[in-house]
Amino acid sequence: MDLNKEPLQFGAILFPQYDLLDVTGTTRMLEGFKEHFKILYLSEDGEPCISSGQTSLVCTHSWKNPPRLDILFVPGGGAGAEVVMQKQEFLDSIKKLASQAKYIVSVCTGSAILANAGLLDGKRATSNKMAFPWVVQFGPKVNWVREARWTEDGNVFTSSGVSAGMDLAIRLVQLVVGEPSVPFLLDVAEYRWNSDPSLDPFTNVIPDIDVSKVKQDGGYVSYHEYYALVKALRK
Repeated sequence: MDLNKEPLQFGAILFPQYDLLDVTGTTRMLEGFKEHFKILYLSEDGEPCISSGQTSLVCTHSWKNPPRLDILFVPGGGAGAEVVMQKQEFLDSIKKLASQAKYIVSVCTGSAILANAGLLDGKRATSNKMAFPWVVQFGPKVNWVREARWTEDGNVFTSSGVSAGMDLAIRLVQLVVGEPSVPFLLDVAEYRWNSDPSLDPFTNVIPDIDVSKVKQDGGYVSYHEYYALVKALRK
């Protein structure tokens, strides 16, 4: 390693009701490589931000006035993601950070946020399989890949749901730190890596829902409306 090289600044963008494991599962895989990754948490005001599981993470910066980020990381959060991606100020901040980042990364329904910001147009991307039909409505110009555990398209990386973020994080370790570091990481974490990005074992749970037929007025199907349909299907 070049001792004069600064670690990559990894910025996790937090918003009320983000999914905790989307964030901490990912950062857990990176935290042992402090010489390569400096992990930052950013909320709207720089204050602690509460997850959907009622756990808060301490934030060091605001995404309104952020530091330079080498890795822009956007988690999912279902209803929370839906709310925050309707805020133009938030989308503008995401787009500005993305324009400066070396890597753009999302987990789960974080890809809906990136898609809504136009950052996935013309790119291959994936998302949480249970939420897949809901997410794709925000990216009509995106090449959505149903079967993928994660996707890589240029400097844009998206993963499937929740635990898939850990698989993608290991891929980032492989790219940034190097392949020899991966086996030790897996042993320490006692984790079995889904190392094939093209194969998500949960693809079969994608609900058979065509959201375009739910709303005839051209509006989008809300998160709560969508999950009411999912629950009805799974009865």
